[in-house]
Amino acid sequence: MLFLKKIAWVFVLYILSVSHSYANNTTLTIFNWAHYLSDDVVHQWQNETGVPIEQAFYDDDVERDRIINRRSHRILDIAILDEISSHNFLENGKVLDLTKYDIPNRKYIPELWQDQCGDAGIPYFWGTLGLVYRKDLFPTPPNSWWEILSPKPEHRKHIIFMSDYTDMFMPSLFTMGVALSSTDANLLKAVYHQLEQLIPDVLAFDYVLSYAESNPHDLKNIHLAMAYSGDEEVLNSLDAEYEWGFVTPSEGTIVWVDCLAVFSQSQHIDDAIKFIDYLTRPEISAQNARDVGNSTANDEALRINQVREGGNDMLTVTGQLPHNPHYYNEIRRVSMTLKHRIASSIIKQHEQHNHENK
Repeated sequence: MLFLKKIAWVFVLYILSVSHSYANNTTLTIFNWAHYLSDDVVHQWQNETGVPIEQAFYDDDVERDRIINRRSHRILDIAILDEISSHNFLENGKVLDLTKYDIPNRKYIPELWQDQCGDAGIPYFWGTLGLVYRKDLFPTPPNSWWEILSPKPEHRKHIIFMSDYTDMFMPSLFTMGVALSSTDANLLKAVYHQLEQLIPDVLAFDYVLSYAESNPHDLKNIHLAMAYSGDEEVLNSLDAEYEWGFVTPSEGTIVWVDCLAVFSQSQHIDDAIKFIDYLTRPEISAQNARDVGNSTANDEALRINQVREGGNDMLTVTGQLPHNPHYYNEIRRVSMTLKHRIASSIIKQHEQHNHENK
């Protein structure tokens, strides 16, 4: 198991196993990605309200969802969920319908983003799926998914592919020009064979930030990786030796939206709602976006950053939607069983390949 995952899951298990008396204090606990909430924003909240914030981190949304499904959550209060999980957890009663609560700053979030999160969540950040690359190795930024599906010889064994069974398929589906929601067995079989051929060229099937934190002395071996917009900012903060860039390939991308949700069994629902409204306050949302390096879903916060940065900052550029975007909600009702089996098989074959070629 990866070092970062060990830290994350030990912390999560600790948070979820502490006594009931701990749950009755005023601390809000947030289930979140690492590097995804500004320390200064947290400190300002604590100074304003006196309510402490704790965070339990995850680095895999599939494992996150398993943990949420396995337990009742009297300790966790808020979760950052993708748009698909927010809908699903509302349906099974794990999170609250936030349309029933007063969140005044919701008015600054466009309907487009609110529709993605639905009734269960308040849009937090959004971005795209694409490629992070080392600028010293790519003087001309890569502009195609083929750069990672068929890497040049000098980049073989230096690419990182997503392990998530949804995102793993995206480069192939985009280059084939087919519907992202397709469940056609022959099509998925073709993707499977394409990924099989790629196995010897892949350094890791992992989320690039997880790999980077688990292998801090091995960043020189990463040339190109699947990633989410904003990940390049984290890589640049972790590694001063190399400069990283991010691109959305020309064949297309999918837009992700992360949503702030409140667990239905939280012992601090009122404070959780207040904290979400605080995060959606335009000046706070703007600062959070600047500090974290992601695109805010808050229009007024985006305007604040545009004025502040003169329209030249990454945060204002990424505030623009790509042409003809796809959304994860397009595949919300699609069966993932076959994709999950294929992804598991590819990862196992890659592990076996590495074992045999040590």
